[in-house]
Amino acid sequence: MDRAGLRRRLLKAQAEAGDIVLLFADESEALTHPYLAHVWAKKGADLRVPAPGQRAKVAMLGVLDWARRDLIGHTSRTKRSSDFIALLEQVDRRYGPKLGLATRPLVLVLDNGPVHTRRRHVLPSPNAPTGSGLSGCRNTRRSSTTSRFSGAI
Repeated sequence: MDRAGLRRRLLKAQAEAGDIVLLFADESEALTHPYLAHVWAKKGADLRVPAPGQRAKVAMLGVLDWARRDLIGHTSRTKRSSDFIALLEQVDRRYGPKLGLATRPLVLVLDNGPVHTRRRHVLPSPNAPTGSGLSGCRNTRRSSTTSRFSGAI
């Protein structure tokens, strides 16, 4: 087993034991009017399926809580940095620090998609509060990026 597989297995065990909050994030895009590439049709026939409305692209971003099997989703017309930040704000509202409650460390596992490997997401902002947990954020060029936050996003 490679190191990434072992590390992922250890993180999953920690999440199931309740020691950490393990979140897996990913994004995808879909067309509202898909093109049919492989079909049986007469030569020269139109391969589009008639559907109401205009053709558009929908971006879907999501975060899965491994232990609770809870899904947080965000949809938009674009897959931009601002959409990823909006998803992180939803995660912060749900898992961020709350007065009078103890918080567990949060581990967010990302792939190397361009929407969340941009420098503005990797480095903490200069005006971020010191206790926000963003100081522990890091980015590596592996097949999977794991960002460890101490308490909040």
